[in-house]
Amino acid sequence: MIDREKIKNVLSVFLELKEQDDSDISDRLESLGLSLCEAERVSAFLPSAFCRIALSHKFDLGFPDTYKVQGVEGEFPYKAESIYKLAIDIARKFLIVS
Repeated sequence: MIDREKIKNVLSVFLELKEQDDSDISDRLESLGLSLCEAERVSAFLPSAFCRIALSHKFDLGFPDTYKVQGVEGEFPYKAESIYKLAIDIARKFLIVS
């Protein structure tokens, strides 16, 4: 299971590779010690969490509480995704304090 420090340690990857696709980001995250599953989940959920906090802090916007996975039927609650919850907490501290 990924923890807060692992997520904090990979934040800079998103800035370094901002012009790259998710696959490149996942590859870099793996090279930093995350498992493939962790890397893919971080590359999917961290940007969503940061955008949610940044935009909802500045604008009166609503966001869905669920997400869909391509090729999988149904919707999944964000609140059940541990990486998303950690990313939300980090984004709140990083974006609101900064």
